[in-house]
Amino acid sequence: MLKITPVVLFLAILLIQNPLKAQQKVSLFIETPCQATELPDEIYLPDNNPFTINPNPNQGDFILEFDDVLIKERAEISIYNIQGSIIWQNSVDDPGSQYPVHLKNAKSGLYLVTVRQGESLSREKLIVF
Repeated sequence: MLKITPVVLFLAILLIQNPLKAQQKVSLFIETPCQATELPDEIYLPDNNPFTINPNPNQGDFILEFDDVLIKERAEISIYNIQGSIIWQNSVDDPGSQYPVHLKNAKSGLYLVTVRQGESLSREKLIVF
């Protein structure tokens, strides 16, 4: 086992006013030790996302491609903007292996696509240009 001691970093930005009435910005980092954590010698993080977005990046028109496991169950598909607001949502009883999505008036930026099936939630980043 590998033993690590995590450190919490705090960032404080101080505005200091000098005699010439100009403000100076000073960044201050404070390290705080936390409780030690033991990790296994090997860490395995499987890539088990059951869907992909093609093409990605795109202009708001793309296809969600599902693995065989997902296509037999009801799926709740949601797309969130960077502020966390839902911009598109749909429930699909049988998404099939490919599900086309057309985002009308999507602004350029980063979005989050989520697919929920029962207790399972999968996420993928989407870039619209």
